Amino acid sequence: MAKPGRESRHNLKYWTDGEWLGFGPGAHSTLAGARWANVASAGDYVSRVAAGLPLETDRRNLTAEERWQEA
Repeated sequence: MAKPGRESRHNLKYWTDGEWLGFGPGAHSTLAGARWANVASAGDYVSRVAAGLPLETDRRNLTAEERWQEA
């Protein structure tokens, strides 16, 4: 356990059911109870950006129970 005031700010978003957006190949995001990842391959990512195609893959909506367990 971290000392008060010395907690990992990065991990606090996970522990408090926070939201974040990931940018770039393989980045993960969570927003409004949904979680997704961007395509992992840099070449595929660039090709999709150039073609105006979605970058997202593996999107799923988390249940309230899943969100509680992860937090």
